[in-house]
Amino acid sequence: MTLIGAYNLNTLRSHPLILLNKGTLFCPIPPLILRRLTEGLYFDLVTHADRFSQGFGAAYQDFVGQALAKANHGGVFTVLGEERYGTRGQPKDSVDWIVTDRTGTLFVECKASRMRLRGRIDLTSFSAIQVELERLADFVIQVYLTLNDALGGAYRRWKPNGLPVYPIVCTLDDWQAFGAPIQETIDRRLAPIVASGRLAELFVREHPYTICSIREFELAIQVMARTGIAPVMSHKTNEEHQHWAMHAFLSRRFEHEIRAHAVDLFAAEYDAIGALRRP
Repeated sequence: MTLIGAYNLNTLRSHPLILLNKGTLFCPIPPLILRRLTEGLYFDLVTHADRFSQGFGAAYQDFVGQALAKANHGGVFTVLGEERYGTRGQPKDSVDWIVTDRTGTLFVECKASRMRLRGRIDLTSFSAIQVELERLADFVIQVYLTLNDALGGAYRRWKPNGLPVYPIVCTLDDWQAFGAPIQETIDRRLAPIVASGRLAELFVREHPYTICSIREFELAIQVMARTGIAPVMSHKTNEEHQHWAMHAFLSRRFEHEIRAHAVDLFAAEYDAIGALRRP
């Protein structure tokens, strides 16, 4: 078997049950049922059940808010949730969370969307992963557009205060969003928006984006609570580190802070779940 063949999308990954004669279901590889429940079934529900997609996204957004609250030791952050702005005829939703301290501001957009299975494992064609990268690029564009509105004074509860603002897309799944292909795809998707005048090229350069998973964000926000938003994000978004994975960056630049202060923010909740599962 060639390396490419080993990574082809196996039909049993998406259809682990085989219908035999007389209605009998056969599962050749039982562990694939669990993979189907945690990977493929998610996409079926999101694609075909709008109410599930909306509810799941809202729940994830609330979860990020809970992580912010748990990390906000001593009230160093001012945290604002989503608000409606715009006009009655053209209402808009703000970024999901705005986090401010004395050094800077985070604009946090929460995305529960996961990378589709084919985009992760199919090495026979770049088209599958390219589709996923474009979805990720659209998340970045979304936070850029609402940040542009906010800096123009469109938000009611938050106004520009002269501090640096850092847009972050916080994903539930780990998209492994680092490296040149991500930048190239986002640049290409941004080009017509900049050309149309909806975003200024200078604006994009002044507000480098960050993409990280919720696991990385929980770690990052604890470091920021100790050292400040700008001291962390100004280094994360500089030319050297912008395309690093957040965890790799934090481990290199803030190893002492992680060792001294970072904890599992939801340890008690996980312990409670574990207790329910024990006989």
